[in-house]
Amino acid sequence: MTAREKFISRLKEFGLYEEWAATGDMAAKFMDDKSIVIMVHYEWEKDDPYHELHFPPFDELRENEQFIKECRSNFFEHNDDKFVADLARWLEYGPGCRYECPLYPRDAYFPASGLETEIIEFKDDDETATAREAIQAIAEKFGLSVSFE
Repeated sequence: MTAREKFISRLKEFGLYEEWAATGDMAAKFMDDKSIVIMVHYEWEKDDPYHELHFPPFDELRENEQFIKECRSNFFEHNDDKFVADLARWLEYGPGCRYECPLYPRDAYFPASGLETEIIEFKDDDETATAREAIQAIAEKFGLSVSFE
């Protein structure tokens, strides 16, 4: 399989394919445990890799001073004053306060960079290995033994 095929398969598994196809750059979601997964590939950049990035929940990220600083840098000049105010309150008072985090899952990409819990880069399969695996599977199906030299 190609890296692109693996990436698209994973997008579909997460239910994010339509979001990614519409933007051509990234798609993200909260997982059941409130952790964050972001699928990233910039379609317009020929050699851009295909990545799956996992981040802790925003409440955990909020405990990191660098994350707070990056949120302020990235979002405090946003055009939506209510969003900025909500974010400022959440950043100031932290998890457990009466203020909800106003960030969307994809908002973790820049301020949480370096705080990933897992990074997966999809790569093309080695064509020789893939062909050998396919031949081996067919041979086993018919009870045949195959050796490669």
